[in-house]
Amino acid sequence: MITVTGTFFVRSGCEKDAFRILRDHVKQAHKDPDLLVSQVYRSRKEPRHFFVLERFADWDAYVAHRSTRDYGKYIVTNLYDMLEIETFSVDVYDLVISSEVQKT
Repeated sequence: MITVTGTFFVRSGCEKDAFRILRDHVKQAHKDPDLLVSQVYRSRKEPRHFFVLERFADWDAYVAHRSTRDYGKYIVTNLYDMLEIETFSVDVYDLVISSEVQKT
């Protein structure tokens, strides 16, 4: 299993549009069998700062996800123009330790 994270700031005034694009992307994630988890976080302190977390079974699933039409439409085409590009960072993590805690 791998987890891909992205952090970035959007340009001032683009917060609502970026939120909409990311929300739509997460909704589309339910259609992608290669994407296990898709979560978007927004900083309480700085509303232009976003953190995206996506989890895949393996590297091939991640590569397949990046080639989908929805990824290209919602993320590449629309969101990238709103980024403060110097703040954009992506990293890939391998799962090495896990404890799933279910609270009811």
